[in-house]
Amino acid sequence: MSYDRSRFRQRTALVTGGASGIGGAIAERIHSEGGRVFIVDRDEAKLGDALRMLGPNAAGCVADVLEASAIQDAAAAAVKSFGQIDILINNAAFLDHYGAVTETTSTNWNQAIQGTLTSAFLFTSHLLPSMIARRCGCIVNVASVLGIVGKEGMSAYMAAKAGLIHLTRSIAIDYGTDGIRANAVCPAAIDTANNRRFTADPAAKYDVESQTVVGRLGRVEEVAAAVAFLASAESEFITGVALCVDGGWSLR
Repeated sequence: MSYDRSRFRQRTALVTGGASGIGGAIAERIHSEGGRVFIVDRDEAKLGDALRMLGPNAAGCVADVLEASAIQDAAAAAVKSFGQIDILINNAAFLDHYGAVTETTSTNWNQAIQGTLTSAFLFTSHLLPSMIARRCGCIVNVASVLGIVGKEGMSAYMAAKAGLIHLTRSIAIDYGTDGIRANAVCPAAIDTANNRRFTADPAAKYDVESQTVVGRLGRVEEVAAAVAFLASAESEFITGVALCVDGGWSLR
């Protein structure tokens, strides 16, 4: 696959949860198109591997998105490394528990909201003022198709992702005349190491694939391509959208 090696030249992106999976693919895509990339991730080993793979014009730090102070420090470290952040990709999520309301503890709920929704709010609130001052900034939030359509046993997950979509729309509405764009991508059935917990069994994999209209799992690179488009100048008249990258899952 050929990329535009200059689409993000002279632009810097901060990618949360950017050491592996969808976030890793996003960081790699933006970097491959000439961008500088700052990765925030809680896994120090994976972060080191990602930075070594990317090489020049890549930096990062370890941070736990469940901690507000760690988010503030990470945002400051990104600005210190590259001077300014032009693109914010809120990809990090803390979604280790899945269950209906009666199967979800307050701790489960709070972690899902904090790690997925509040963390995006905090990174945005730290970096948005400088974007407004320059009248130029782009935010892409990685939500989920389950923030739009429903599925059983996913109460905290669905609430966090739906909230992220509406946070995106709120930013787009409130800061559009300040030169800020905000969009969300909503993946489903993506083949990641985390999702393989649910697709390791062939029958389970078939069930997931059959939820799509294309009959297969998506690739992390396909989500990264959508994010790169929304983060680029090619989408300058697009803001406030929730773009499904779901193989038609949301059509079922």
